[in-house]
Amino acid sequence: MTCIITGCKVYDPLHYRYAHGDLHRIGETYVFHACINTNQQTNWHDGLPEESEKILIYQDFSGDSVDVRGVLVIPPNIAQLNQVAIDYIKNYGGKP
Repeated sequence: MTCIITGCKVYDPLHYRYAHGDLHRIGETYVFHACINTNQQTNWHDGLPEESEKILIYQDFSGDSVDVRGVLVIPPNIAQLNQVAIDYIKNYGGKP
């Protein structure tokens, strides 16, 4: 597992919410390690993150992603990085 962005946001447009954390990749699959709340679940915030932030957007209409104790496993077919995140990864020699 490789950390590709420290200090990232994951955005869930289906539920209009986002979370803070770090983005990793295993093969082509994204693994997002989110900040958790006192119940040890992902600490979601209502609304949209700022466009200037590094964001992984995912739209899970089929239930393909997993969210357990602040770890989200997101297949690449439902995920998209915003341009700020792509540029960040490229600047550090990674593959978006």
